[in-house]
This record gives sequence, structure tokens and C-alpha cells, in this order.
Amino acid sequence: MGAPPTTDEELIDTAIAQAGLDDFGGDTFREGLAQLHSSLRTEGRLNAVGEGFIYPRLVSHLVTRLQVEDWYAQHPETDDAPVLAPLIGLSLPRTGSTALSFLLAQDPDVRYLHTSESGQPVPPPSTRAESDTRDTTLYSQQIGTRDHVPADAEGPMECLDLMALDFRTMIYEAFARIPSYAAWLNEQDLTSTYAYERRVLKLLQYVGRVNLEQWSLGISRVLEFREGAGNDRFYDIDFRAVQADPIGEVRGLYEWLGQPVSDQFEQRMRRWWEANSENREPSSHSDLAHYGLDPDTVRPLFADYVGRAREWTAHPR
Repeated sequence: MGAPPTTDEELIDTAIAQAGLDDFGGDTFREGLAQLHSSLRTEGRLNAVGEGFIYPRLVSHLVTRLQVEDWYAQHPETDDAPVLAPLIGLSLPRTGSTALSFLLAQDPDVRYLHTSESGQPVPPPSTRAESDTRDTTLYSQQIGTRDHVPADAEGPMECLDLMALDFRTMIYEAFARIPSYAAWLNEQDLTSTYAYERRVLKLLQYVGRVNLEQWSLGISRVLEFREGAGNDRFYDIDFRAVQADPIGEVRGLYEWLGQPVSDQFEQRMRRWWEANSENREPSSHSDLAHYGLDPDTVRPLFADYVGRAREWTAHPR
């Protein structure tokens, strides 16, 4: 970031430039940002390392807020999703609360805030590519280490970073000496802070409808494209057939392509399949109601594809 910012607007302008966005969804964050920035400048006694750490973090919270608002602008239906029966843990430090949160996170029916989501909640997990990972290196360094509390990128995380999006959070007190900000924070009404946290939680749990919209739209486009392209350009493979005879299905594909399956290729496929089978997670089928979806609404959206897929995968083996 170079020299430390001297005004709040410098931080805001930097965030806008990084995100390519300018809608913060209201100004409730500005008072907290001003108090925090003033306290850091006058009391923080930051050296170059401290400045290089804390100011980019403030910008990252501003960028996240811009991204949250951009998501809502593109997906306004997200706001319709209720946050049902939230369980909120309150405790003093060093009382086993983190261990308890990890125990509760073992419930497969519970949706909790992951460490990997805490600092970068946008885009939601359901829309990310499998190769997309959140940078969680900082969290083990900033919040604690395995010597102090359990730490896991996919484990549960406190809501301090979400509260930071309104710049009313104790997390900054762990990084710098900021007594005036701490005193100000103790007297604050956190209504706007928790309202914005709920806004982010809605975004994170709105998995079902986002996926339904994306996949139903995508498959309808595939059907339309295939109608125009012709079936002779496609070779279809049923997943159940792959499970029953993976090598045979690949052979069928290669025959269609006019390519041989070499002995080395077949051996490597067999080795991978056997090794992967030992570590494969068991198949699971989630209840659509858990994601706020009705089967009678979902099935018609994929009926054409299901019917056509039966035809496509019926080619002789």
C-alpha cells in the first residue's frame, strides 16, 4: 500500500479501486472506520510491519463490503432467505468455547461460518470452482495457533470479521494499541453491525436457490445448443455405467473418437480408480427442504434433460 493513509477517504478510494465497485450499502461503517483510523494514527505506535499488516486489512474489509453489496445487486432474492434458528455462542476467552464450536460443527445438518469464508464470504461456496480456495494463512497467525485454539480452514470461525464490515469489532484490539477506539466501541449500539452480519449470513446460506438458478439455466442452454448442433457431435456416458465399468466406458469413448487405449493408459486408469476408491466419500442425498426448495418445483426444471439423457446414454456398448 506504500505510505500509510492519512485520511479515511484514502482507504475508501483504495478499496473502490481494488474492487471496481463503489456501493457500500449505506454509511453505518464510516463512524467506526473514522474512530479506528484515528486511534491507529494517534495511539497505535505502528512500525512499518504493523502498518503493512493493519491498513491492507482495513481495505480488505471495505472491499468485502463492496462485494457483498454487488452480490445483492445481482441476486436481490438473497434477501428473501431467512436465517432460521441461529445458535449464538457467548463466552469469556480460554473457556473451551472454540473446542465446543468444533464439536457442534460435526453435526452434518448444521450450517456454520467457516474460517475460509469469514474473511472472504463472496462469492458463496456454492458458486466457487473446486480449485478456488480462500487464503486462510493469516487466520492461524492472527486469531491464534494450534497451540492455543483449534484451527482449521474449514472449521468454525468467530464472527469478528463479519462485524468488522461495520467497523465495530474487538478484533482490531488484538493487532494494535487503540484505547480510544476500544472505549468508543464499548458504548456503541451494535444493531447495524449485527444487521450487516445477518446480511452476509443470508448470502452464505443461500446455496439452494443460487444453484437451482445456475444449473437449470445452464442445462436449458445445453439442450438448446444440442438441438442445433446435432447428436452426432456428442458421446454420452451415464454415471452409473462409469461406476460399473469405468475402463470399459473410456474405451467406448475412445472408439468413438477413433483413438486406441494403450496398455499404459489402461494401467494408469486402473491404479487411479483403485486408489481413489479407498478415499472416496460415501454418496449422500440431501433433503431439498433443507435448502428451502420444493421437489415439485425443482423436477420440472430438469424434466426435459432427464428424458433426453435417457435417450442419449442408451447407445449400444
